[in-house]
Amino acid sequence: MDRRFSERPLERRRARFTRMLRVGLLLAILVLVSVTATVLVLRSTGQLARVSTPTPIAATPAPGQTLTPASAPALQGSLYTAATGSLTRIDLQSGKVMWTIDATDPSPPLVMGKTLFFENQDSSNSFLEAASVEAGRQLWRNQKYPSGFLLGTKNMLYDSTCNLSAISDPCHLYGISADTGARFWSYDLPQGNAWIALQNGVLYGVSYTSYFALNASTGVPLWQKSLLQYTDQEANMTPVVSGNVLSFASCNVTKQSSGFPGCYLYAFNASTGAELWHMSTTSSIQATPTIMDGVVYAGAINGTIYALNEQHGTRLWISNVGGTVGQLLSSAGMVYVEILSANGQTVHVEAFDAATHSTRWGQSGSTAIFKPYGQPAHRLPLDTTISLVEHSPVSALSGGPADNPFVLEHGLIYIHSSSNIIDVLSATSGSRVTEYTVTGVDSIYGFTVAAQ
Repeated sequence: MDRRFSERPLERRRARFTRMLRVGLLLAILVLVSVTATVLVLRSTGQLARVSTPTPIAATPAPGQTLTPASAPALQGSLYTAATGSLTRIDLQSGKVMWTIDATDPSPPLVMGKTLFFENQDSSNSFLEAASVEAGRQLWRNQKYPSGFLLGTKNMLYDSTCNLSAISDPCHLYGISADTGARFWSYDLPQGNAWIALQNGVLYGVSYTSYFALNASTGVPLWQKSLLQYTDQEANMTPVVSGNVLSFASCNVTKQSSGFPGCYLYAFNASTGAELWHMSTTSSIQATPTIMDGVVYAGAINGTIYALNEQHGTRLWISNVGGTVGQLLSSAGMVYVEILSANGQTVHVEAFDAATHSTRWGQSGSTAIFKPYGQPAHRLPLDTTISLVEHSPVSALSGGPADNPFVLEHGLIYIHSSSNIIDVLSATSGSRVTEYTVTGVDSIYGFTVAAQ
């Protein structure tokens, strides 16, 4: 046999092995370079927070009901967690930490398009900062705005702040450029800070003894009214506006008036500020009302839930949840209520059917109540609903969207359930869909869920 032909297979194997070795070395070098670059980028944006991979948790179906993974809305967008020393972005679908920003004391961010905005402070100054959603890179920082209540839309930010060092003129509401942080306009707040809401180019505010509406582009007042006609009333909550109805509550906080020493729930015409109706209550309403399908829902610290016609104030129903109402949200025929226990130690969320005001799901003693519409109540293990243990009674006063202890987004409820954990529940059933555990921080004290 010709020796040249007998050696060809061996030569081909040697040549193939040499090529594979070269390709393998090249790939290894590329991977090493990529990993090194990633680590450097993460270090440049701040400390390395970590999050556990979200793990779906199976729900126990009620008799006659089938729950499948497809029945829960898809996780989408990002979770932004604020903690002492850092602000972190987490991809909701993968659970991956996208970046972490070094920040001394950041607020949960306001996310608009490709930019996020948050308040921050160091030992001597407060700041309003802007950063890119994609990389967490700082875009601008402005020291002119102390910590306040931040809202925004399109290319405008709105911040109500008080600078106590400016004794003669301490409080203002600002219109701010989202692109540069420059101030467009300023509105004086002689009574103190303001709690604000935004709808259709109009900025609505409540500032203790007054309530008002401004052109959101120019800051020009559209109308301003006084609450003092209601016997020494003071309001310190974010108003809610829906269609042409503006609603909030106030209380006579001094209890020294010879007149009515209690509280009122109001509805006003959003175009003019004229009263539609008011209702007196002897128990304080500290949570912003919610409006759905022509009904105003409000909750008091004695546990009473009111449902009233938004135009006339006619009482549709009244119920009691057995604890202080800290937050109300509504969507798709359901009202979600944050309830502080009578001893002030724990907080949980319950869901009510808006039409029947019966419990759909929630927590009761050592068990959870799951009640699909039209079916008897069924009791499931407690871990199908989540207790809120990191929310204090003080924060029941609504300071704005970022102050909410739970968030309702795309059919899911996001809850800060313990120091470093955000739980995700099905808004329909209350069953737990997944959870995110953030490590590398002492404690999360606020969060935002956004589409980006």
